[in-house]
Amino acid sequence: MNRYQKGRVGIGMGIKEQVYMHAPIFLQNVLTTLHGYHLQRERYGAFYL
Repeated sequence: MNRYQKGRVGIGMGIKEQVYMHAPIFLQNVLTTLHGYHLQRERYGAFYL
């Protein structure tokens, strides 16, 4: 950690996590649902959607 990062919120978090943490609850729900669809498609393929 350099001197510019000291004390900043979100150090070590990627951009996706930062967007999620600062998003309103309804948008967090949408993002979580979309991530679930992505995982399902990755796991089972497009055939099962």
